[in-house]
Amino acid sequence: MLNADETGGALDQLVNSGKVKVVGVSNVRPWDIELHQSRMSHKLVTDQIEISLAENTALINGDLVYLQQHSVAPMAGSPLAGESLIN
Repeated sequence: MLNADETGGALDQLVNSGKVKVVGVSNVRPWDIELHQSRMSHKLVTDQIEISLAENTALINGDLVYLQQHSVAPMAGSPLAGESLIN
């Protein structure tokens, strides 16, 4: 289990130090974004979600709606379904 205080603090520290311009998360649900964002001073700008022709759960489970409502850019993770679409 992640410690949201430590994770949020570490992400803020990376931005504050100038090592990165912005930060995001990968494969987390809306409530995880809310938790981490509540512990951060910088905005999470993206969430990499698994979405492809083979995996479209994010289109119907509310994840994309949440990202749009909160101006968090979705980033397609595994858009070729782990290459299963081209094999």
